[in-house]
Amino acid sequence: MTPDLSSTFWHDGQLQRLAFEMDTEGNALVKLSLALYENEQSPRRRLVAVVCARVFRFETTLDVAELKDNARAGNIADGRVENGALSLDLTGGRVEIEAKEFRVDAV
Repeated sequence: MTPDLSSTFWHDGQLQRLAFEMDTEGNALVKLSLALYENEQSPRRRLVAVVCARVFRFETTLDVAELKDNARAGNIADGRVENGALSLDLTGGRVEIEAKEFRVDAV
């Protein structure tokens, strides 16, 4: 897993937690807890936290039943980071985050 997310393997990953925070000055932060494979041949997923700081746009639509039904097989269909935006295509929705900073923390 690269800290800049440029070569992250998203397919069949699991979205486990999503948190939105905003301080009194309006600085927004989104944290995603994900279980992701290193690559197509990896035998198991690794837990990571993707932290999106200085967020200026956050949109999501989630079908909780679909996410739950597909969690074991992987509820992340695909993902990408382009032009300051993280997009996740989920089996039950979509997450889009535009932010100034993205970082990956091991869990």
